[in-house]
Amino acid sequence: MTSESMPCYSFEEENDTVLFVLVIDELDVQRKIGKLFKKVPVNITIRDKEISQQSFNLAIKINDSRKVYRFQIKRLPTKINVEKSKIEFDKGKIIVTLVKTEDETWKQFSDSDFETYHLVKK
Repeated sequence: MTSESMPCYSFEEENDTVLFVLVIDELDVQRKIGKLFKKVPVNITIRDKEISQQSFNLAIKINDSRKVYRFQIKRLPTKINVEKSKIEFDKGKIIVTLVKTEDETWKQFSDSDFETYHLVKK
């Protein structure tokens, strides 16, 4: 595991919405006609994707590579609405939108890295 290969992320919060943007340079996307021109990843395999009221876990493997990236928050600061939360893809990034059930700020947890777990295997 090398720190230069680690994906980085940004955190934004507005009212009941929390946005994480995970930067993964190797990620490539294309627009799909059948999905209303939605951007879908073309060079990854989703290994694990779990969004629950209290936790978040996403692991992807870059195809033609041995790299596996994981972004995991073991315990979210407040419960989220799973049905309204979503994961979107763009070139070089994954956008994770979590919708909180309470209007309580998560800002104080951003300093402690949300107890996240990042993993890159080569």
